[in-house]
Amino acid sequence: MIYLKRLFNKSKPNQVEYVEASKPDIRVQENFDVKSLSKDKVKEILESQLSTQYTESEQNHNIISEEIRQVNTIREIDDRIKQLEFFLEIANHGLYLQVMNNYDKFVNGMENIQLISNLLSTSKLLSQKSRSDISSLQTSLLAKTLKLVYLSKKKSKLRGLIEELDHFGEICFSTSLSIKQAIKEGNLYKALELCNEASEKLKTVDVSKYEGLKSIQATSDKKRGKVYLKMKEGLRQLCQRFEMNLYENVLLAYTTTATFAEVNLAIHTEFMNSITRIIKQALEQALANEASALSVESMTNLLNSTNYLTALRLMLRDLTNLMYNHHLISRWHEENDQAYKNEVYPVTHLYIKDENRLNSVIEFYSAVKLDLLRNRKHIWEKMQQRLAKFINEGNQILSLKINEIGQALGWLNTFIQIGEDFSGTPSSELKKAIEKKCVDYFNFFHQKTWNNLSNLLEAEQWSRLPIPKDFDISQEIYKWINDSTTILKALCDHFDEYNFTFSSIARGNPFDIREDLNNEDEADKDYLFSKSEESQLSSPGLQLSENAPVLCIAALNFIKAIGSYLQLMAILTPISFEVFLALSQMVEYFSFSIYEMFSNEGSKGLLQAEVSWRGLQGEDLESSYDTFLFQKKYKNLSTSMVRIKDFLDSMNSEGKYNMSPLKKQITQTSAGLYNIAETIIAIESLKNILHATHIGENYMKKVIPESQMNYVFIFFDNTHKIIEELENFLAETQIPRLIKPDWLNGIVTGLKWDENKNESNAFIDRLLHIVEDTKGRLVAIGGGSIPVYLQNKILTKAVKYLYDYLIDVFSKVKKCNSAGREQMQIDLLAFQEGLKEFFPEAPNLDAQLEYITIWSQSPDNVVKWILSHTELSLRLHKLLFSTSPQVMSLNKQTRAQLLLSIETHYKETIE
Repeated sequence: MIYLKRLFNKSKPNQVEYVEASKPDIRVQENFDVKSLSKDKVKEILESQLSTQYTESEQNHNIISEEIRQVNTIREIDDRIKQLEFFLEIANHGLYLQVMNNYDKFVNGMENIQLISNLLSTSKLLSQKSRSDISSLQTSLLAKTLKLVYLSKKKSKLRGLIEELDHFGEICFSTSLSIKQAIKEGNLYKALELCNEASEKLKTVDVSKYEGLKSIQATSDKKRGKVYLKMKEGLRQLCQRFEMNLYENVLLAYTTTATFAEVNLAIHTEFMNSITRIIKQALEQALANEASALSVESMTNLLNSTNYLTALRLMLRDLTNLMYNHHLISRWHEENDQAYKNEVYPVTHLYIKDENRLNSVIEFYSAVKLDLLRNRKHIWEKMQQRLAKFINEGNQILSLKINEIGQALGWLNTFIQIGEDFSGTPSSELKKAIEKKCVDYFNFFHQKTWNNLSNLLEAEQWSRLPIPKDFDISQEIYKWINDSTTILKALCDHFDEYNFTFSSIARGNPFDIREDLNNEDEADKDYLFSKSEESQLSSPGLQLSENAPVLCIAALNFIKAIGSYLQLMAILTPISFEVFLALSQMVEYFSFSIYEMFSNEGSKGLLQAEVSWRGLQGEDLESSYDTFLFQKKYKNLSTSMVRIKDFLDSMNSEGKYNMSPLKKQITQTSAGLYNIAETIIAIESLKNILHATHIGENYMKKVIPESQMNYVFIFFDNTHKIIEELENFLAETQIPRLIKPDWLNGIVTGLKWDENKNESNAFIDRLLHIVEDTKGRLVAIGGGSIPVYLQNKILTKAVKYLYDYLIDVFSKVKKCNSAGREQMQIDLLAFQEGLKEFFPEAPNLDAQLEYITIWSQSPDNVVKWILSHTELSLRLHKLLFSTSPQVMSLNKQTRAQLLLSIETHYKETIE
């Protein structure tokens, strides 16, 4: 609208005048090319076709109202809209032409402005460069002028300076010679003082400006470096061997260059580094320098058992020497602190004359002394760490013999005493490593010993080994332990304080002299199952001695092993109780092997059977009570064998231990049980093994902690009972096979027991003949290997068995009167009297005679006697009750009540 207003440039009318728009030529409008119109043509068309009201912005509302009044139909509206759109297109084209005409002028103007701006910038740069060149030229001219003035003035001064520098060089050269001489004499303090003086003189000259002085500065630095190197070398020498003058010289030198903390760190660091160096040097020497380029771990793995001990000894020797030198340094401080003023610190007094300086240096020494004492703890900890690592990494210790492991642990025992006295602190880390290796070594040793013993048991023939007359089990054990045996108390913490003072090292390093590891006697000791000694004891020239101990081959070798175990208790003190525990397990294994091989299945089954009285009566109750008596008699044996079997089963499951004797029992049982001689030899061998172990009881009190000794006492007490019960248990199987008394049943029950013949029956003579024959057989049995005292012991058991067997047979006699009972007494006494002719030690018959005589007493006495003798079979008591004439005189109901009371009492006994 504004454009139209400008286009027509007409004044605003007072009112709206309606002019009817002429109808455009539609045809011309449709074919007309608007873009081809010029600006003037646009104005002409718009003026001719539109009302003047379109050029007035104030007439917008009137134009709209007028346009609405002029149209009446939809078609007219569409036509009018098309006309107006056509005019709008023409107006836009006119506007475009006007804008484009002005734009060309604007672009040309901007190009001219940019060109002018570029010309101005170039002029500015040229102007600035000209000014800078002029300023630089002025500055350069001024500097050259001033330099010429300066050089002219300095020329005269340089001539005098050159003369002074030449003189200074001569002084420095002289000082250098003095430093060199002081270093050569070991006077480090003087050398450092000279170095300090030279440094102060050099500070007066700017050395960097003069080539001639650079060599002097380099020489000064080099000399100072040599002094520092000598100070460090001096500390290293002090770690190897203490010298008073050297130490004071080094310490005095440090006072000129370092603070107290730095000096303390230098001394402590050198001692700590020496520990690592000693470990490596010991390994190199042990390997004859063949592997010096390798790491400590690699060299440790290359060691064998021999050079392992060499390396360990060298380490302990040099580490002990290191501690002793540290101790001497501390003692030097103490001695000088306690000496008179004019006698202390001679080197220091020689070179320091100023009283204030001297007091400060002595105060410095005192501070060093206190830190030396504090650092002992750290030095000992570092030694423990390195030794513990060496011990843990190597397995060579497992292949050492007993005397070798004893020597190695003896060294460590001494070293721990030295270290703990040196530091005043415990050796927890080192002891822990030693204990671990003790466990590893003993497990390996115990497994080997166990398997050797097991192999011997498997091959054992249970024949008595010929023993020399002078052979004594006690002496055999005392070969291993005696009052001079060293107990390594320092390896663990459960011993009392051991007496040791560090100053005792002044008499000599305990690791300087190397013990002979190839001592033949000691090597023989370590061989637990010595074939040479076994063959010597078994040679045909030796006779079976009556007084010599009864031993089989396995038992003899076991006794040798016991000596080794006792010795190991003193050597492996961290696990001394575990060593005894392992030994006790081997004793139990030996006893269990005898139990398994010599017992029949029926007796073992009876021993493990469950006993219950509930709901039982009659013969079932009698059988259960017999089982109860049997198990009560061998209660310790039964409990122990079950426990040992469970333990052996657990060990067998690990696969480390040989259990072949337990397998052998199956084959032996199928082929028939062992005879009485083999049984005796087995039991006596077991007794002698326990005796050999028991010999060391007092010795064990010294090496085993008191809190654990109670187990030792219980073991000896229980094992003694177990062996005694095992002996009786096996005798119950062997004696019936030896005597074979079954024929007696038919003869005794077939006789009439209604009269007193005043003489014994014929079967008594036969029994006496059997006993006498048995005695002769015991002499010959086993090739005469059974001593007389053991023959008598077996014969006594056989006689007691016959006593009980006679009572059992007599109790089965159903028809018997008082005369018959008297005849039974006559037979028993005649049997006892007849035994005395060839067996004076025959046991008494009191219990058996009492059983015979009680038969005739009143019912109350019979019942009372039965109730008080629960050690006898219930079957015997019931036979006594049912055959007693006084009891049988009672009515049936009374007898039933009394019998019920007896059974009830025995049921309660079982419970």
